[in-house]
Amino acid sequence: MQSTEVAPDLPNALRHCPQALCENKHKLVHLDLKGAPPKVSYLKELFPVLKKNGATGLLMEYEDSFPFSGPLRHLRKVPDKLFPDNEDVKSREPPANTQDRTEALDQSTWSVARLSCDGSIAAASGDDHPPYYLPEEIQEILACAQAHELEVVPLVQTFGHVEFILKHRAHQQLREVLMHPNALCPRHPQSLQLVQECVKQVLAAHPSAKHLHLGMDEVLIGACSRCQTTSRERVYLEWAVKVGGWLRRAYPHITPIIWDDMLRSMSQQELEASGIGTVVDLMIWKYDAGMLMLPDGYLSRLSHVFKGVWFASAYKGATGATQCLVPAQHHIDNHIAWLNVIREYGSLFQNSFKGFALTGWQRYDHYGVLCELLPAAVPSIVLCLQVLRAGEFTLPVHTAVSQALGFSSLVSLSPVPRPQLIESGLQFPGYRLYNALQSWANLCAMYNAHRSSEIVTGWYHSYRRRQKFVSPGVLEVVRTQNLRLLESLNEVECLLVRELLQVYDKNTVREWLQCFLVPLKRKLHKERKECQDLIRDIDTVACEAKTCLCSSSSSGVETK
Repeated sequence: MQSTEVAPDLPNALRHCPQALCENKHKLVHLDLKGAPPKVSYLKELFPVLKKNGATGLLMEYEDSFPFSGPLRHLRKVPDKLFPDNEDVKSREPPANTQDRTEALDQSTWSVARLSCDGSIAAASGDDHPPYYLPEEIQEILACAQAHELEVVPLVQTFGHVEFILKHRAHQQLREVLMHPNALCPRHPQSLQLVQECVKQVLAAHPSAKHLHLGMDEVLIGACSRCQTTSRERVYLEWAVKVGGWLRRAYPHITPIIWDDMLRSMSQQELEASGIGTVVDLMIWKYDAGMLMLPDGYLSRLSHVFKGVWFASAYKGATGATQCLVPAQHHIDNHIAWLNVIREYGSLFQNSFKGFALTGWQRYDHYGVLCELLPAAVPSIVLCLQVLRAGEFTLPVHTAVSQALGFSSLVSLSPVPRPQLIESGLQFPGYRLYNALQSWANLCAMYNAHRSSEIVTGWYHSYRRRQKFVSPGVLEVVRTQNLRLLESLNEVECLLVRELLQVYDKNTVREWLQCFLVPLKRKLHKERKECQDLIRDIDTVACEAKTCLCSSSSSGVETK
């Protein structure tokens, strides 16, 4: 529901200049590391860029990329399984004596398990690093953040989105619903102990932390017998106060933060009676472009309850679970929407507003595939930070960011239409991978254009192919275009593997290729084989017809 509450009068400086409220406030850049942690070397390049553009800190969501130890050691990310029985992961080289160029291309799909056009991924990466950070790497990250005056706020999921914990058999009994490992039962006697151990290990690695985000969003509540005795609202508030209160007592110097979405249907009376506003800060998240859709009177209710309030926007990871490139315009519009909220309701939070968190989700949840990779989002991060700094998005802002990042013209704000220009003078961390992903998107657009072309839909229709009734000229056109696409795909694959390995461990590289590139490769090879089979079958039919005609003539049959 759209918010229709009436805002009190604002000072003119705030109404016309929302950055007045944002001045000297936090701007945390969220790094979602679950299952795809960038190499420390990449983060070291990224941090100074974030600081230069106005970031004050990092919201670090480790999940299974954290080096849990002792009784939680099993929560560390483990490498994905390989399936050597599949065609695309057999370690095989193309035959050296192949004469047919198309057959050579078919064989060049060898070794996705090896993930390189000319050797194994292990050889390309130079080591066999596990898919999580080592303890010394966590300290290296924190030291780099400190050197650039970026406060690190760890995020530990303690209620919802705990799939990385509850997927393990050892913790299945703690699920709210057995079939859904995303939510912890808050009334199970072992739940608090598990959460406390997770928090203790993360905070032990972050001795300078001043805030800790406890998550607690999108929770499935009230499904088990323990939680059905009272309302869902009460169950949620009890758990949030219990965990937040424990953290306050155990770590008096740390302020806990939780997400807001589970509170949106609660009344001010419920919130005040629980005491939650004195225990935790609240982070209000909304990723809409345009007007933010919040319940009537919601912001006013929160302003009377919470001593500390944050706003959370998004710079990536909010427009599609399989999104490859970042639709920057959507995220710019999201930040403009938040600035409009400040214009209208800023005075409600003049004494409680702590700052912004710019979120950048890497997966929608633990079981999801990767969406936009971090290097693909650097232009979006910088644009959004500069929008918060300027209080608006203007051509001068767009131009300044584009020039600073090395674009020859204005940075594109939309992944479509395609193809788009591949820039040659970029200057930001991961720009080579950014360009490789742009090339990949161009290739996908070429493939889709081919499959939707009139010659394919009109003369190479599946019905005609089943009937083996396709013009040889059409077959040659389709075969040639398929060959060109395969050649381009192999070039882009080599480029992607090389650049992905500069930023990610081999497990992440393997996952990305298997989820995105390999399916297209399979399609192209299947289509190539189908086309070649049709050429052979139609040639055979033609030869049989010619033989039949010759036999009729030689037998003396008149053909008038």
